[in-house]
Amino acid sequence: MTFFRDDATGIVMCGDEEIPYTVVHSKRRTLGIHVYSDARVVVRAPFFTRRSTIKKRIDGKADWIQKKIHDLKALPPREPALQYTEGEQHLYLGSAYPLRIMKGKHSAVVLTPQAIEITVRGEVKAIRIKKILDSWYRVQAVNVFGERIARCVPRVPGVKAKHITRVSIRAMKTRWGSLSRKGSLNLNLALIRAELACIDYVVIHELCHFKRYAHDKKYYALLENILPDWKRYKKKLNGMRLLSS
Repeated sequence: MTFFRDDATGIVMCGDEEIPYTVVHSKRRTLGIHVYSDARVVVRAPFFTRRSTIKKRIDGKADWIQKKIHDLKALPPREPALQYTEGEQHLYLGSAYPLRIMKGKHSAVVLTPQAIEITVRGEVKAIRIKKILDSWYRVQAVNVFGERIARCVPRVPGVKAKHITRVSIRAMKTRWGSLSRKGSLNLNLALIRAELACIDYVVIHELCHFKRYAHDKKYYALLENILPDWKRYKKKLNGMRLLSS
């Protein structure tokens, strides 16, 4: 019986194209294949999963992997790295605002129709400005996400607010949201930068997992029935940065 070691690598053939992948083991129950925004393919498997099992699964997903990578390459370039300087454009609920930075006795953020005004106590540094802005984003996210969840729950048949055991807002590197089997809903802090329709898409996407946990045909049929233009919002989010740094 042969097993992959952690961080072992392999090759999946997609027609004439060779696509490398990495295998990582962890304390999980299922085997998952992930294609990240930089076109990395990672197979996450439970400890002691047979090498032949992993190979069979990834070979069976070869066409899907190739399509995901090609779709990623066709996306518009992502936003450039933020510098947190005067006049730099930052997003809030889908609209761009220039930063207006000033010194004061107390650190604060004020949103005006023309700008995001940031008052900095002490030395004005990019890392300090980022911390102040992220704190403000988090306060807004608590209110906005709560409201969007309340609006989205009735849209998913059979799902009630009581099914959500916990809501967490986190800075996540690879996901806009997730839902645990115990009903814990996690949303990426960076979603507060997206338009409300995109936030609703992520929330509905996760709520649908209460009815169908796997991303299979029945899951996508449910999602499409609730949100027929979900692919448009997914494409918009793919062009955004998951983290604010």
